[in-house]
Amino acid sequence: MFNKKIQLHTEYINDIIERNNLKFPVDVFKLLDLLVLENDNFMVKALPLPISRPAMLIRRKDHSSEKILLAYDDNRPESEIRFSILHEIYHYLYHTNTIANCFHDDMEDDERESECNQFALNILAPEQIFLAYYIKNDFNIKRVAEEMKIPEYWAHKRLQMLRESSLAT
Repeated sequence: MFNKKIQLHTEYINDIIERNNLKFPVDVFKLLDLLVLENDNFMVKALPLPISRPAMLIRRKDHSSEKILLAYDDNRPESEIRFSILHEIYHYLYHTNTIANCFHDDMEDDERESECNQFALNILAPEQIFLAYYIKNDFNIKRVAEEMKIPEYWAHKRLQMLRESSLAT
């Protein structure tokens, strides 16, 4: 499964999704609006990014304030953008003191990265909904990924996690 902290954060976001009648696949930009993140100090913007980064947080400090930019590359597949935006949002909401300056890639935080990935997967492919899509699509993981608008890699990962959790019980 996943740890209690990620579970609580997932439940918080899922509550927002339910209260606002968002349907699957979740509109990530609508969710961002609902989180009321955009303000003078936080912006979301499409920008060309390095090939390895579909989205990233950039922190800029000036004299009196700090600005955060969530940049995403709109030339990337929609599934990658959606997943990466939620991954970065988890960093912003729950790892605020670890936001990178530009292209800082110090992954002291394998655990933090795993948390962010797990969170994005929980929001975009909740277990029960994923299983319903999987059955509906005759167990074709590629079609599940396409319909849920998640990267195929993460659809495989979700399936692997479900198999491991069912073996554990």
